[in-house]
Amino acid sequence: MSSSKFGSHMQTLVQIGKVDQLEQEVYELRGEVTTLRAEVEKLISLVSSLMATKNPPPVQQRPLPLCQPMCIKRPQQQVPQRLFPQNQAPQQLNSQNQVRKASQCDPIPMKYADLLPILLKKNLVQILAPPRVPNPLPPWYRPDQNCTFHQGAPGHDTKQCYPLKEKLQKLIENNIWSFEDPDIKVLIQKQYLTSHSVATVKPIINVVQSSGCQPQFQQYQQQPQQQAPRTQIDPIPMSYVDLFPRLLERNLIHTKAPLAVPAILQAGYRPDLSCSFHQGAPGHDIEQCFAFRTVVQKLIQDKALPF
Repeated sequence: MSSSKFGSHMQTLVQIGKVDQLEQEVYELRGEVTTLRAEVEKLISLVSSLMATKNPPPVQQRPLPLCQPMCIKRPQQQVPQRLFPQNQAPQQLNSQNQVRKASQCDPIPMKYADLLPILLKKNLVQILAPPRVPNPLPPWYRPDQNCTFHQGAPGHDTKQCYPLKEKLQKLIENNIWSFEDPDIKVLIQKQYLTSHSVATVKPIINVVQSSGCQPQFQQYQQQPQQQAPRTQIDPIPMSYVDLFPRLLERNLIHTKAPLAVPAILQAGYRPDLSCSFHQGAPGHDIEQCFAFRTVVQKLIQDKALPF
């Protein structure tokens, strides 16, 4: 065999070996593709079963080609929920918001307890229903105080009633009402005169002793004093607490100035009770308020209350 034939024969063998090697590699690649295709089908079936358990809306999914790289979704960062502190309930947050809103209200030249009857008379505000007693009681809750704007409900007084302050602030900001009201000017003038009027009265004993009428005075002093007959109070078919806001709405009554605390407390004095008719003054409640019961009795006699 010549050298040229031998060389061509060797080239042929080399080419055949390369072809066999390529066929072997193709066969191995086909096996790997088959394995990958089986794994992908398993993943697709698993995802379909998971989605079926969550009942997602039907979405037409297109099959991804095998050569497309799979994108891994990063888990979305969940926004941390706003949790309340351990010792701070939502009701306390509401009360703090009310305090913040009330601090933005402008100061007024009079008491809210004196202003409320005028606003009710002009139909600028309406008495609110008693609020629900919070459970547990927050630190700002005052069971010894009552609010006339909330039908005498306990928890706070009219001075610290934030809904009343907000309503008054809106009336002023919307130019619906102002302190130039004639009734307000008259009331402020009366309060000023009451707080600045000091009466200096000469004791009557000195006047009598200085004059020549001492025997007649002693004779008059020895006579027993006759007390005025006490007004008879008829029973009514409802509580005075429920009747009080209704009379305020109909402008049949007006609240009175708070009573001064006596220097010597009487046996019936109750510092733990307060009277809405006397603008939340302590000493008694509205059920035992003789002044309020006398006013109601007069309304009944005048046939203003058809009980």
